[in-house]
Amino acid sequence: MMNYPIGQTQALNELAELEVIEFNYPQAYRYINRSYELVAHRGLDDLEKTTFKLMTKIENKMQHR
Repeated sequence: MMNYPIGQTQALNELAELEVIEFNYPQAYRYINRSYELVAHRGLDDLEKTTFKLMTKIENKMQHR
């Protein structure tokens, strides 16, 4: 992961997506939760919509499991 918040967020989002493909929703949620924390803490408005959409998708998958 890069040392920049944007790079970290993008990398965590990608890792979360890979975990969804592997049906490992708990790990995906940990990645996306950390990503969303970075978005909220650093004010990364450009990534907020994408990250929140992915978080919602993961939460829905976890509920329907």
